[in-house]
Amino acid sequence: MGGAAASVIDAEGLSYTYDDGTVALRDITLSVRKGERVAVVGPNGAGKSTLLHILAGLRPAGRGTLRLFGEQLSRRNERDLRARLGVLFQDPDDQVFMPRVWDDVAFGPVNLGLDARTVRRRVRRALEAAGLAGYDDRVPHHLSYGERKRVAFAGVLAMEPEVLLLDEPTANLDPRNRRDLLKMVNALNKDGTTVVTATHDMGAIAELADRVYVLDGTIVRQGTVREIFMDPQLLEARNLEIPEITKLFHLLGAFGYDPGELPLSVDQAIEQLERTMEEGGGHVHLHLHRHGHALPGGPDGKPAAGKDHGHEHGA
Repeated sequence: MGGAAASVIDAEGLSYTYDDGTVALRDITLSVRKGERVAVVGPNGAGKSTLLHILAGLRPAGRGTLRLFGEQLSRRNERDLRARLGVLFQDPDDQVFMPRVWDDVAFGPVNLGLDARTVRRRVRRALEAAGLAGYDDRVPHHLSYGERKRVAFAGVLAMEPEVLLLDEPTANLDPRNRRDLLKMVNALNKDGTTVVTATHDMGAIAELADRVYVLDGTIVRQGTVREIFMDPQLLEARNLEIPEITKLFHLLGAFGYDPGELPLSVDQAIEQLERTMEEGGGHVHLHLHRHGHALPGGPDGKPAAGKDHGHEHGA
């Protein structure tokens, strides 16, 4: 059996203070292994973007050490190490600036000194992967926000990074563009790209991460997505909300329904309910009294035993 995957990011004791004296980050220690999907979640002002920029080598930490691909980041190696990272900023207008889509996506590979043939191959592949085939001569600032986000993403893809760092990737996206972006990121991960996401979109985390760090100036908790979602009070205290489907199963659990593993998505919830129906002879047996709402009762069709939490409405 092979050993654990090599670490691609190791941060120890990172701290950062803004010029006005505001402490943004305190004693941040985290690690990311090759091929992982890791998320950093927290409320606005928690320091997520600042941390992501430090991990990408775009901003120096005030204190602490940062190792990328096993090497401590320094002026001597930062260019080579940063070339192995791809960063997608929250606002595509911070990243998209060339007069044509093709030129914008080609900007990174050209500045790597790649030959023209390799640049063309990378740009063509990136545009197709981002759903932008045929956009070569389009003017970026004439495109919609979602399309500009795709252009920025294609520019990152053209660099063929080993690690993808995403800053609030789903912010301001409509449902279709959001869904497409999540699909594209996960396809890259399946091909071996490591993904680190900074966000407060907990629904996206359910689809984009396996392991989570909760950040509020410092790391207050880490664990799997399911472990973090099992502690809604921790998240609510930081203005974060678990997905509605997960919240529903928390409520059902309070009334004795055991889904096994807490579902993190609608698809997982459907699988859980299908299993419950199979075990219950084709029925889901629940009897809830809360805030005037009720569902059918126990296995014999009668109300399940338990504490009455409100006026019962039979179903």
